[in-house]
Amino acid sequence: MARVLTVAVAACLTATSAAAQDISEDDRYRWYNHCRPIWLEVTVNEPTPPITLAAVQAAFESRLRAARLYTNEPPLTNPDLSISTGHLLVNVSLLDDIFNVTVQFRKPLYDPATSMLGTFGGTWQVGYFGTGLEQVMPMLAQTMDQFIADYLRVNEEACDP
Repeated sequence: MARVLTVAVAACLTATSAAAQDISEDDRYRWYNHCRPIWLEVTVNEPTPPITLAAVQAAFESRLRAARLYTNEPPLTNPDLSISTGHLLVNVSLLDDIFNVTVQFRKPLYDPATSMLGTFGGTWQVGYFGTGLEQVMPMLAQTMDQFIADYLRVNEEACDP
């Protein structure tokens, strides 16, 4: 088992290194944010242990902190887009054994007609729905890991000191 895991990790690292050299415009649109920290907004409707607001918040926040991408400051509305932060919106809705999950990365929208920032728009989103609440936390962890990998790949040059 450990051998298979090691091979899988090595294959992922090789694929990530090769992909870092070829960043598409779509990737830049989705994830580029000048490597600014990310503000996290989490909602959990009808919390059902172990899926609570605190548990989901802690899972996402710890991963963002480990990648040095977390901020507890709400997104800035400064007209200088280079210092405006994006934010990650996580919504988990539960009803009995049914779940609906949406994770969205949002960046500031700029209006060239007025030279002002307006609101935030989603540039990347993933969602799931189904039954079996035991699937929710592992799916969220996998989503967060993939988001961070993509964000860091696209922001690699901006993230390097």
